[in-house]
Amino acid sequence: MTNVDESTNSVYGTTDRNVGGVALGRRCLEAPQSVIKRNPPIKGKINFATWNVRTMNPHGSLEQIVKEADRLRIDILGIAETRWMNNGRVKTTEGWEMYYSGGAERYAGVGFLIRPEVKESVTEVRPVSERIMYMRVNAKPRPFNIIQVRKRR
Repeated sequence: MTNVDESTNSVYGTTDRNVGGVALGRRCLEAPQSVIKRNPPIKGKINFATWNVRTMNPHGSLEQIVKEADRLRIDILGIAETRWMNNGRVKTTEGWEMYYSGGAERYAGVGFLIRPEVKESVTEVRPVSERIMYMRVNAKPRPFNIIQVRKRR
């Protein structure tokens, strides 16, 4: 079962103006320095993958994707064509977190699915538009950025 963070339609309840339902690059989730210092960096190997899921609208899609990512031992999964509206964060009962960015219509959309053991090391998630999303991860020997992009048809 999936629980949706109902505070607002943006990541962690941040707000900013919207243009036609598309998030602007100014919208950002950034943890304070004290939180970043507490977030332990990831050590060792990280399994990262991308997947064009075509749609996540049917009921149970997120649970199916979480099950497959867990089976393949994927830590961070970049997802294209979620077809979810607006921006936000979803927590699953298994502890996974899904950050997503979409538009005013159920078209396009990108997101990140993050394993529970890795989510503490995520320091920033920024939805740029319905086709672009940015994430910063605290890791050793240095932090890294991940950009999930869905091309325009």
